[in-house]
Amino acid sequence: MDSRPFPILPSTVWAFLAAVGLWAADPPSVPVPNPSPTQPTQPTVVPKPRRFLGLLRLAPKYHDEAAMTAEAQSAIGRHFERLQAATRTGKVLLAGRTDEPNDKTLGLVVFEAADVAEAERFMSEDPAVVAGVMLHEVRPYQVALMRTTPPGNP
Repeated sequence: MDSRPFPILPSTVWAFLAAVGLWAADPPSVPVPNPSPTQPTQPTVVPKPRRFLGLLRLAPKYHDEAAMTAEAQSAIGRHFERLQAATRTGKVLLAGRTDEPNDKTLGLVVFEAADVAEAERFMSEDPAVVAGVMLHEVRPYQVALMRTTPPGNP
């Protein structure tokens, strides 16, 4: 069975969407040329990173702003620094949080990892998660649409 949401589209459209990173359903790998001139020219397949959605919520004891200790605030600072570094290296595509009270706020991290285990490790090693300030979930994620031009430009 075809896993594409609209299988009627020509395969060239799906190839284009995959090439620009907007579709990565079935082919999770990219062929890499063999560097050895003495070996047959069989390409080596390198796994293509998959995208994941990391969801973060404050642990219930920190829903009350008065409960936010200096240690908790320090862990949140380290959490933010880690996400900044991961964004600079290209692992994190975007990160942010909802603008709501602590008991409702939700942090969102869209990032790349080789597999679910690596994605889970990335989120579980977050300083705020390790410190018990935040709880996390990891979900596989596919970008369906992404703006490529500034608003108002055709």
